[in-house]
Amino acid sequence: MKKFAIAMFALLICAVILPSVLALDVSVKDISVSETTPIYVGVGETIPVKAYFEFSENANDVVVEAELSYGHGKEVSARSLPIDVIKDVRYTKELSITIPTDIETTLPGEEYSLSVILKDGNGNILDGAEFPVLVQRTNDLLDIQKVIKTTAEAGKSTLVTVIVKNTGSDKQEDVYVKVTIPELGIAAEERLGDLVAMDDEDKDDTSTVDVPMRIPSNAADGTYSLSVTAYNGNVEVSKTESLKIKGGAAKMDASEIVSQVSSQEIEQGKSVTYGILVGNLAEDTQTYSVEVSGTDGWATYDVSPLKVTLGSKDSHVVNVMLTADGKAMIGAHTFVVTVKDASDKIVKQLTITADVKASKTKIDAMLISVIVLAVVLLILVIILVKSKKAETGTETEESYY
Repeated sequence: MKKFAIAMFALLICAVILPSVLALDVSVKDISVSETTPIYVGVGETIPVKAYFEFSENANDVVVEAELSYGHGKEVSARSLPIDVIKDVRYTKELSITIPTDIETTLPGEEYSLSVILKDGNGNILDGAEFPVLVQRTNDLLDIQKVIKTTAEAGKSTLVTVIVKNTGSDKQEDVYVKVTIPELGIAAEERLGDLVAMDDEDKDDTSTVDVPMRIPSNAADGTYSLSVTAYNGNVEVSKTESLKIKGGAAKMDASEIVSQVSSQEIEQGKSVTYGILVGNLAEDTQTYSVEVSGTDGWATYDVSPLKVTLGSKDSHVVNVMLTADGKAMIGAHTFVVTVKDASDKIVKQLTITADVKASKTKIDAMLISVIVLAVVLLILVIILVKSKKAETGTETEESYY
């Protein structure tokens, strides 16, 4: 309030030399505000603040600022980008302010002042207004205040510490915290317990829980998304963090990937099957996926199954059925079978050969054509020979007489 009064006093002093503002209207949450009737806002809520203004003269680098002061010297504010204003044109600027979760409230609510100020490029206040807002706590509201973790290691357990605060006006019972790493397909959950309402000054509304997680032994070295969720039957809130894992690419000695045949002959338009043996040599369950590349333009393929989950020391044969195009170029072609783990890391790549042969149907048709042509030529030769003999006989008779 004091800051705003000083700002308005400065505005009055400078009014004679600064551009005149014809109008300044404000809406909060798309509701036109007044200087007497407060507008409800919730703790933790992000509220839109719109300023509508018009100048009687041109002005450069005009900005709109919105500010909500609370507590002891605390404030939340927002500022628009500067714009050159043309006189007699109505402008609109929209800002957003998030009501802090640590703001003090009472039942049924606490009234605060929201100020909206227009400034020029030199920081001079051109106009301003102040409006009351009534801040109330939502009945059911949780806030994940902090997530504490250290670099994890593949094949070992790690501890994720989560601090949760009840920022609502009602007590929250049986709160649980769930931690997941989607890229690795793992999750862990622990009960946090009950949290009293934030307005209960006699008891603590904040609690901490440790969530242990075991990182898979085949987790690759890198940074992963860590999703943390606090929930009960009334409310749910989530937060995403990052977790560094020290490991390596899927180890070759933890998996056995072998093609049962490295090369096969395949007839144009026909199919052959390659068996890929996938074995899990690790101590824990592993999931593998199989992909094929390098067949464009000469063959199609089908993989069955696309994914396989294997327990420790288990194995399975994945069938890759390759179908050569009816017009595929004759000769040796290569394609690649890639096996990946659950985190999409490459375990092994196999280069396999398919030796394309001409279609037997085409060969048989060609052979028949050659035989028919040979018979036709033979008949023509016989007819030609007989014709020549007949001509010779006629000439001999004419000479005798």
